[in-house]
Amino acid sequence: MVKPLERIDIVISIFNQEKIIERILAGVCRNTLTPFNLILVFDGCVDQTKPKALAWLEKNRPSSMLELVTTDAPNVYETKATNIGLRLGKEDYIITMQDDMEIQEPGWEVRMTYPIRKFDDVFSTGAYIGHDPDFEYFRPPVEQYRNARGRKYFNARRGVLYIRDIAMRSPVAFRADYLRKLNYLNEAYAPSTLDEADIQMRAWEQFGLRSGLYWIDYLSKPSWSKSKSKDSTMNESGNRVRNIDRIRADHAGHFERKESHSEDRIVPESEIDYPKGFNRSALRRHLIVSNIVFTLRWSDERMRRVMRRQAQRGRSLLRFVRVLKR
Repeated sequence: MVKPLERIDIVISIFNQEKIIERILAGVCRNTLTPFNLILVFDGCVDQTKPKALAWLEKNRPSSMLELVTTDAPNVYETKATNIGLRLGKEDYIITMQDDMEIQEPGWEVRMTYPIRKFDDVFSTGAYIGHDPDFEYFRPPVEQYRNARGRKYFNARRGVLYIRDIAMRSPVAFRADYLRKLNYLNEAYAPSTLDEADIQMRAWEQFGLRSGLYWIDYLSKPSWSKSKSKDSTMNESGNRVRNIDRIRADHAGHFERKESHSEDRIVPESEIDYPKGFNRSALRRHLIVSNIVFTLRWSDERMRRVMRRQAQRGRSLLRFVRVLKR
């Protein structure tokens, strides 16, 4: 039996996003249909992010927002800042999302939480990528995966929950009861990287709970990301190497047994319990347009990457020729 979604907590940790914060908040407020508590963690913001956010919410606060909870952190970055927000949650279901993600799908929270409300063995759902670690090649400097599914790969259908060892953020929806039992994200993985993989593996090892990809429509441009920002505490490359070693040590049995529980579980769109009066036809039309735009944007970004690589090779060749001329 599907548990009803009566209320939900939504957590966003934010670092110096004054240029897009209003857009991010608008995406959440305009597309969330369930009564919700919005928990904002301003993590070391030194620009106009916080005043802009509060001013926008004061003017545009939706009637569905039950409580607005704000707090500050001293630039501790994603893992610790997210935990601060998660610990302030009080509902049965909670979604955490990053500050560079614009929600574009109406009723996104209903859809994302549907599998964890329907299946007793599902702990969390992610909207980005679901995949399993490649047990042989999940090693520094860059971990390798297999059985990957994601909208970005054009191999993830709506109406399917892709259960994998890891459902990458973001957003990620959790059952709050087991999130508390697991004592939230492991801050040994701070400032970030593979913390969601760790908690999902712990959920499986301790409680037999699964996680999976169940994607929703959102926009996140590479230029919005703060993971490599010079004014952040995050050092993605060095942190990644350390955490790859850490997760292999913390879950040694999982890797030694080469344990995996991949499953493509059908969850028909027609089942999702959107509120009465929800326009499913309008959502289908929205997704048709969104998928076209997504494909064009992905193709454009891929072409830009190719052109950048070609330009870099050209510059390297030019430097080499100059050296030879000397």
